Amino acid sequence: MERHPGYRVEIIGGHLLVIPSPDAPHARALTKLMRPFIAAGLDDGETEVLHNVGLWLPTGGEDYAIPDLVVVDADIDDHFVENNAYDPACFRLVLVVALPDSIGAKVTLDVAEILRAGQPRTSD
Repeated sequence: MERHPGYRVEIIGGHLLVIPSPDAPHARALTKLMRPFIAAGLDDGETEVLHNVGLWLPTGGEDYAIPDLVVVDADIDDHFVENNAYDPACFRLVLVVALPDSIGAKVTLDVAEILRAGQPRTSD
């Protein structure tokens, strides 16, 4: 298998997507976005604010995406599926950062995929 050091890999719709690692402007935007969620108390108690957590997608046997920021149930560890991805049932918010330089680039996790992730998984 070909390796791509420094790249993030996702599988969506059965397609392997290799995405460049986020840069400093992306990380800066993500940090600024996290602060209000943490200040609102969403990182204590019933929920946690995390970044780069695998979201298992019901679109295929091995489909998953890695959103930039998520708010998840605090018991996320109990919802591990496989391949460092977690059941969508424990995700309360999924956010992908798109900076001006990336506008026009293919966004790998679209609204339809996110909505389907909220539906119960069917066995293959």
